[in-house]
Amino acid sequence: STPSLNYMGRVLVHFEALEPSLAGVQAANASQRDAAVAALEHGEVMRTALTTFLAQERDCNGSLSWRTGEVQKFITEVFRQHGLWPPEMHSMYPAYRLFAGGDAERALDSRECLFLLDALFRATFRRDVQDGFPLGALPLQFSLGEPVDVFCRGTSSWARDGIVARVLAEGEQVDGGLRMPAGSVKVVRFP
Repeated sequence: STPSLNYMGRVLVHFEALEPSLAGVQAANASQRDAAVAALEHGEVMRTALTTFLAQERDCNGSLSWRTGEVQKFITEVFRQHGLWPPEMHSMYPAYRLFAGGDAERALDSRECLFLLDALFRATFRRDVQDGFPLGALPLQFSLGEPVDVFCRGTSSWARDGIVARVLAEGEQVDGGLRMPAGSVKVVRFP
C-alpha cells in the first residue's frame, strides 16, 4: 500500500492523513475491500469515474462544483456503481480541499475529479480493518436524538433533516442487505 501520491505534480496526498475522516466508510466497506482494490488496480474504477464524470458534467464547462453538490454526487455515484457504501460529505471534504488548493468555491476539472476519487479509494481501501475500524481510528460517536445529515440513496443527495433513532451495538444487515458495522446509526428523516 502506497503511503502517498503526488497527483499532477502539485497535489501531494498522504493517505494516512485522510483515514480518520474515512473510518466509517472503511468499516462499512470492509467486506468489499479485496474487490475494490482489484477494481482500482485493473482500471475499472477510473473507467467508471470517467463515464460518471461525463454523464454529470452537463454544463459542458469541463468541471464539477463542490458548492452545487456535483463533486459529492460524482464520488457517491462511483462508489455506488462498485457496490460500495459512499463516504459522507464531511468525509470527502478534506481530500477535496487538497485538490481545490484550499479554495472551497473552486470547481474541479475532469483530471482533478478523477484523481480526487482515486485518492479517496486509495485512502479507504489502503489497509484491512480490524473489529470494524482501521487500527488506530476511532469510530464517530452518535447519540439518540442527535441531528445528522442524511444521504438519500434513491436520489443520490444529502439532506440536513435526520435524527439518530438507533445506534447499532453490533454489526447487522440493514435495508437492502447492506452490512453495517457496530456504531452505525439508523436515522429517521423528517420531510
